[in-house]
Amino acid sequence: MTKELCQKAGVRYGQLSLLKYGNVRIANAMVSGILPCFRRIYLTDLLVEKFTPEEVQGVLAHEIAHLKKRHLLWLLGFGIVGTAVISPLAEYIGLLYGSAEIISLLTFIIYWSVLFSFCSRIFERQADRCAVELTGNPEALVSALNKLAELNFVTKKWGKWDIFQSHPDMEKRIKSIRQFAAPAWGEDRQAVGMEIIVPTQIIVPTLQRGNASMDAPASRLTSLPILNTISRGGISG
Repeated sequence: MTKELCQKAGVRYGQLSLLKYGNVRIANAMVSGILPCFRRIYLTDLLVEKFTPEEVQGVLAHEIAHLKKRHLLWLLGFGIVGTAVISPLAEYIGLLYGSAEIISLLTFIIYWSVLFSFCSRIFERQADRCAVELTGNPEALVSALNKLAELNFVTKKWGKWDIFQSHPDMEKRIKSIRQFAAPAWGEDRQAVGMEIIVPTQIIVPTLQRGNASMDAPASRLTSLPILNTISRGGISG
């Protein structure tokens, strides 16, 4: 499944890793690596354990979408500009006006806390929509987001200070996904039904025990439970 999604997205990756947290029960996924040979897609053990194959596919598609949209490269550039340009400039202006500490603090709040978070929320919405395009299954992604909120005890609606959040709240993300999917599948898609991916088999992973991350080289990715276990419908990726 991961290979198929990456092929459809036109991206490459190096490894798929299972993170085992032991008693720390966290359902999450992430991606790292700018260059294809160093890229890793991570899934936690709780996510693989609790999510359906369709939901896992939606989460994987979301992470792969970050690669397709080059979000990691944008974030790297954002960090370089902030460190090499914005921070020294703020310090210089502060020294000119005799208030270096105040200017630096304001710069940190505006650039890193507000602007960075704003860009991050845009990236998350883009990744959600791209995931829908890759899988053709918006409701599976919606179900995955709801389950993430429940398992991680995350509120589904931020307060008025959500400008400091790196992700939109779950309610906004779900609304955005359904609005994006509506033109393609129709407002009554739940009533009339739509073609979705169907699990053909579920293999429980038997990786090594422990709390360290479990890395699987690209040549062995087919041994993981989320690969080659899904038969796709006509609109799926």
